Amino acid sequence: MKIVRATTMILFGVLPAFVFFWWMFQGCRFAYLPNPQVIDWGIPQWGRPVVNVALVCFYGAVHSALAQAGAPRPFFMVVAGLTSLGVIVAWQPTEGGLWRIGEDTLSWVVGLAQFLGWLIIQAWCGTQLGFGKFLGWENEDLELVVTGPYCVVRHPMHFILLWNLTVTPAMTADRLAMLIGVCLYLFCGGIAAEEARMGEEFGDEWRAYKANVPMLIPRWW
Repeated sequence: MKIVRATTMILFGVLPAFVFFWWMFQGCRFAYLPNPQVIDWGIPQWGRPVVNVALVCFYGAVHSALAQAGAPRPFFMVVAGLTSLGVIVAWQPTEGGLWRIGEDTLSWVVGLAQFLGWLIIQAWCGTQLGFGKFLGWENEDLELVVTGPYCVVRHPMHFILLWNLTVTPAMTADRLAMLIGVCLYLFCGGIAAEEARMGEEFGDEWRAYKANVPMLIPRWW
């Protein structure tokens, strides 16, 4: 049973997450490869960013709803993986952007570096939380983790995501829509819901941690 659960999570949770974040850090496209846009709603260019932002917000809302409902971690990860693939195939490509520095090759290299950095942060967080609990292979005991990246910011995974989306040689319209969608989700309920849940679970321990560790922006002084 454990082998089946682990295999299911890897195929439908972990691997789709890798594909999704690679695609995201490449500006919501697969550089030098055909992009698998399956759903084309015939929306004009001016309306496509709105649809894309809505897709990202829906993706985030599903995460929050499952977390608030206390969904088992394996189920949460599989739904997250499948939802992320849904965002990719429903994404409506847009034209234009705010800035572009260099050629596509530079964006590809930076995207690769960002993806590897994201993997490192994920692995670092996983070692602090315990990979078995992080991936749902072990029972989740309530324990507040304040070591590793969690002693720098309270939400290191959100920090690296926002950093990677913002620091780029090419801020395309697609990437901007992704950034706006992520910000709307995180700052209009996602982080607040997560922190409220942590406050309920850990009480004074969480409040003391929250008072001394910044939410997203590291303190270097």
